[in-house]
Parts: sequence; C-alpha cells; structure tokens
Amino acid sequence: MVRKLLDSDEALVDVLDNHSEIVIYGAGNYGHTLKAYVKLYFDKELPHFAVSREDLIKERTGEYTKAISVYPRDRLIIVAVSEQHQAELIETVEKLGFYNIYFLLNDFVRYMQARLDTGRLSVKDKLGFEVHIAEHCNLNCKGCYHFSPLAEEIFLDLGEYARDITRIHDICGVNVERITLLGGEPLLHPRISEITTFTRKYNPYARIEILTNGILLKDMEQSFWKNCVTNDITICCTKYPILVDYNQLEKIADGYGLKIVYHNDVGAGEKTLIKYPFDVLGTQDPEESFFKCTRSNLCITLKHGKLYPCPMAAHAHLAKEFFDLDLELSDKDFIDIYKVKSMNEIMSFFIKPINFCKYCNLKRRPQQMKWEASKKEYGEWF
Repeated sequence: MVRKLLDSDEALVDVLDNHSEIVIYGAGNYGHTLKAYVKLYFDKELPHFAVSREDLIKERTGEYTKAISVYPRDRLIIVAVSEQHQAELIETVEKLGFYNIYFLLNDFVRYMQARLDTGRLSVKDKLGFEVHIAEHCNLNCKGCYHFSPLAEEIFLDLGEYARDITRIHDICGVNVERITLLGGEPLLHPRISEITTFTRKYNPYARIEILTNGILLKDMEQSFWKNCVTNDITICCTKYPILVDYNQLEKIADGYGLKIVYHNDVGAGEKTLIKYPFDVLGTQDPEESFFKCTRSNLCITLKHGKLYPCPMAAHAHLAKEFFDLDLELSDKDFIDIYKVKSMNEIMSFFIKPINFCKYCNLKRRPQQMKWEASKKEYGEWF
C-alpha cells in the first residue's frame, strides 16, 4: 500500500507524469482547486471526481463524478478534503481496497488557491484580525511561526487592548467580521473573560473565537464557560499528538451548550509542523513573495495599536532579539490605527507587499516537519 503526502509542485508533477488514471476523492472546494490548478499551470485535465455516497452525486456538477466504490481499485486516489476529514476518507478507500493513495497538505491547497485567486488582493469591505493575548505558550511547538517558544511570559495589557478595540470600532463600525484571540496560548491569560466581554461589546456581529491548544480547557472555571455562552464565543481547538482527551473536552463544552470547533485534526496521521522558507538576508522580491503568499490579505494581526498583514512580521522581533538577527523591522511593515482616517485606508494597505516580504523565500515550498516541542534552536526557523 502506498500512502503519500502531496505537498508541493514537485510532488504534483511526479504524480501527473507517472499516472494517467487519477481520481480526486472530494468534489468540493479542495478538489476543484486541485483540478483548476493542474489545468492552469500544467495544462492537464483531472476530470474524475469521487464522493462517498451515490446520493451526493446529484449535488455535484460534472458527468465524471461517481461514488468512490465504483472505481477500479488500481486507480490513484488523491484525497482532497480539509484535514479534519482526511482520516475518515483515507480509511474508507483503504477498506475498499485502493492501494495507491495520496492526500493533500492543506497548506499546499491554500498555496494553490492563492495562485489561482488574484481577487483576494482586492480591497475588502470587512476586517478580520487576530491578536495575541499571551505571547508565551504552554506547548512551545518546534518552529512555531508566531515565535512563541522564544517569548518571555507576557500578557496582553487590558487597557491598551481596550483603546485599540475602541479605535477599530470608531473606524470600522460593524464592518469587523472576525476576531481571533490566540497566542501563544490564550487560556494562560488570567483575565480572558474580561477580554472576550469587551471584544463582544464593541463587535456585536463579529465571529469571536479563542484559538487554543486545549491543554487548559478541562481546568477552566465555570465562569469562563458561561462567559463564552453569554458573549457567543467560538472555542476553536488545534489538535496535537499530546495527552489531551478531546472527547472529554467536547463533553464539557456540550454541558454548557457549546461546540468545540477544530482548527485542524490529526488527519491522515500524526500532526505535523510547517517550516516556512525564511531568507534571513532579505534578498527576495517582496512583490513576488506577497503574490505567492497564502496569507496575503488574510492573516491580519493587531499588536500595540498597529495592524500587520502578516503574523510573522508582527512577531519577528522575538526571533530578532533571541537570535540577535539583523532583521530590518520598520514602520513600513504595519499601519498605525491611530494615524488612519478611514477603513478603506486600512484595507488598501493590505493589498500591497510590505518590507518584511523580502524575508520570505516563496520560490521554495514550506517544509513539513514531525511535530515536537521546541528546543529554541536556530535551525527550527532558519
């Protein structure tokens, strides 16, 4: 049996060059992204889609969509779904007797979408952003692109945050669609419920989520859970191959009428980490890096009254200080919310490259690594 990760253009070329009978298992957004990408950049057709049940075929377009069970077992299967569904689909095709199975790295899907969707770089009419409420973390993943393993124990100042949220409300009004409270590990903050209450007060229509590794959830007090209910807070958990009973956490949340949403799953195997291709010399073309980046105009970060278009730019000072790097971090990497006059001025800033883009070598694909705790070594990032 062959089960391989499809994580780069190089891996995709190898598959296309060596296999003619390919079936995309997953006729949704991920599957059609793969089909469109292969057509545009490699001038090849991947017309065959598979779904789990015959009754789903009517919901999908295309005469070549069939139930997975009807395909010959020697076909190469590419599982093209989000990580939380990969394990289920791979188990299905293995039980059916398929033996040549590939599954898509979700970061590679986002890369393909970025190259296909130039419209993402148009000025948006809704703002979504994330904010560290704790710089440090209780898990400290190797190569964390927020650089949290390198951070001291630092919590978000409530006074500063209140001013920033109020200012964003004054500029954007109800046009804030999402706020993600993360870190580091957000549940470490001793006043997290005050943060969520204030966030909701000034953003009545936004999706407000806490993105956590889940380690501390079972020990959170009843007041925390009730606050999440009152303020309509989404608890978004990332799964790691650690001793956390996620079923127990779901039962606790369910007791309060809440559902835990997973940012990912262990998917087709053990959780992995992604090492992004930094160029510490800053020799890359910022425009090329920005266009190829899967985060451009998507992953906006609020920090100390400034909005950064990239979490790595916002938190790179941690690596600069820890490793004594000669990184040029400047006022060209952010927009100051206290100096702008309109939301359009903010959103227009995010469709252009920043100075920090020169440190990302997106001629290379991100490197997949086995998940493990950080040793705070230079090679984890650079």
